[in-house]
Amino acid sequence: MKFYLFKSMRIFIPNLVFWGWAILTAMLLWGIEVDELWDDILVLCITMVFEIVWILVLVGCVREYSYVFTYVKINNNQITFYGIGGKEQCTVNSEESTYYQIVSLVAEKGELSEIGEIKDFIVLSNQHFWPYQESDKLSNVCKEVLEVKNQIVLPYDKETKPLLKLNEWHDISL
Repeated sequence: MKFYLFKSMRIFIPNLVFWGWAILTAMLLWGIEVDELWDDILVLCITMVFEIVWILVLVGCVREYSYVFTYVKINNNQITFYGIGGKEQCTVNSEESTYYQIVSLVAEKGELSEIGEIKDFIVLSNQHFWPYQESDKLSNVCKEVLEVKNQIVLPYDKETKPLLKLNEWHDISL
């Protein structure tokens, strides 16, 4: 099964790409209709500036919000955390010694719930790790998990609870 941490934010970047191309196309079509050379040069310059700014915004968003594209796959005894572009970040083998922490995190815009709502998440690893603070932001935890590369974070809800073997694992928050 595949679990996304940020369901609604995954739409943000494709929308940014779509509207950027739509505006760029409209500007180019408008530029074709202009008859004077001076207006053609002006439209071309404005279009180029818009395209450069749009590309910089797109690259900045992807770099800053790369954690938005994270997801987790649970297959048999393997729990795998994937980053942007489907790149495997970490795999936790549930048959080995597994450590976990259930932590309540504050949702931000575009995450699984409304802004400011607190939801439960579970952090997993085959190595012991320092506990996360309650009421931290999900985005901060995701960034840290992506940097450490030996932990996985996923929602702890009615869909994931039956798939996790908590009674066989070590709770680090105790």
